[in-house]
Amino acid sequence: MANTRPGNALPTDYVICSNDSLSLSFGAYKSVRLTVTKDCTIVTTVPPAGSRVTLIILTSGTSTWTVTFGAGFKSTGTLATGTADAKVFVLSWISDGTNLYESSRTAAMAA
Repeated sequence: MANTRPGNALPTDYVICSNDSLSLSFGAYKSVRLTVTKDCTIVTTVPPAGSRVTLIILTSGTSTWTVTFGAGFKSTGTLATGTADAKVFVLSWISDGTNLYESSRTAAMAA
C-alpha cells in the first residue's frame, strides 16, 4: 500500500516483510517503511545515479528477524532486529545507477 502525505515530497511505501523475499521499488519511492515479521531477503530496483533513498525498518513482536540485502544493494551486512518489540532502524543508501550503496545505519531506536 502506498501513502503520500500532503506536503511530503518523498512518498513512502509501507510494506510488511512476511515472506522469504521482498522486492522493493526504490525507483518509484525515495523512502520505504518496512515492518519485518520473518527472516527475509530484500531486493530492489535501483534509481538513477545520485539518488538518495531511506529504508526504515520496524520490529514486530519479540522474535529476532534477520534482514539480508540482495540484488540492487551493496550493504555493510545483514541486519538482526533483536527481540525488542517496537524498535526502528534507519538505513540510508546512495545510487551509482547500478547499485545502492549503504551510507549510514542507526542502532535500534524506540519507534
